Amino acid sequence: MYRKLTNALLVLSLLLSATLIPFLAAQPGDQGAAGLLPVVPEAHAQAGLPPLPSGWPSTLPIGKADAPGGAAALKAQAPFGYRYQYLAGGANTG
Repeated sequence: MYRKLTNALLVLSLLLSATLIPFLAAQPGDQGAAGLLPVVPEAHAQAGLPPLPSGWPSTLPIGKADAPGGAAALKAQAPFGYRYQYLAGGANTG
């Protein structure tokens, strides 16, 4: 049973690879294998990003979860931009 399954998987993988290799080997500008797949043109990177809208911050602050009363200790660790408390007790309990 194991040998038959192994042989069947080997045959299946060979058939799939023989079917897919022509599609994967198509060069840009070709019509794909026998013209069956359209070839997507190459994408080029932009020269630069557009400017930020006025009033937007130039940095992205990060935050950390903290219990009530721990603001001073959190501020001493690092200059976090945000501090939040995770509230999960009693929500949707019926």
